[in-house]
Parts: sequence; C-alpha cells; structure tokens
Amino acid sequence: MLTRLDSLTFDFVLALIITDCLVGFFIWHEVFYNVGDTRVQTAIGVGAGIAISLAITIVTFAHWELFRMISERYKRIRYEQGLEEGKKLGLEEGKKLGREEGKKEGREQARVTERKRFRDFLEQSGIEITEEERERLFGEVE
Repeated sequence: MLTRLDSLTFDFVLALIITDCLVGFFIWHEVFYNVGDTRVQTAIGVGAGIAISLAITIVTFAHWELFRMISERYKRIRYEQGLEEGKKLGLEEGKKLGREEGKKEGREQARVTERKRFRDFLEQSGIEITEEERERLFGEVE
C-alpha cells in the first residue's frame, strides 16, 4: 500500500494541479469576464490560455528541478565531507584506544612476568614463605 508519494509522483500531481488551476482561470476569464468576444475568439482565447498554462507549469518545474538538483548535489558533498571527517576521527580514536589497550596489556604482561620471575627466584633459592606473605606478594593462596 502506498503511504507516501515519491518525488516524481508528487511533481506530476503538483504540475497537474497548477495546470488545472491556470486553465480554469483562463476559461473563467474568457467565458465569464471577457464577455464581449465571439465564440471563435473565446475558443482561441481558451486555447491560448491552455498553452500559457502549460508553458508556465513547464518553466516552474524546470526551475524547481534545477534548485532540487543543486540542493541534492550540495547535500551529497556535505555528506561525503562528513563521512571523511568521521573516518578520520574514528581512526584517531581507534589508534588512541588501541594504544591504551596495548599499554594495559603490556603492564599486565609485565606484572605476570615479574611474578613468575619472583616465584622462580624463591624456588631456586629455597626460600619458604608463609600463606600470608604469598597472598600479599602474589594475590593468591595455595
């Protein structure tokens, strides 16, 4: 079910309404307002009015389409500029986040390596430590 008119259908409907209003105006003018003309002059006047109505509608929609085309081009350019800006900002933020994650991971890896070296040293030296000291040094209890 059609719930919204697309651009082309809207343009045709609007052109038809404008043309019909103008034709109606010219018919009213030739038949009711300009009453001194003969039937042939009235028919010619109505025909000329229809031609003028079509010309006005064509010129109006040519200008309408020109403005719409320019605005669409402007919107597309702005969209592409915004997309490029967003990519740059996203890349910078990603690099920054990656550095922070890398530093965190590096610090954690250094802690793990340091604890392992300390354990190895304690085992090689034959030093026994209490549960309380082990929890304080390594954060764990065996």
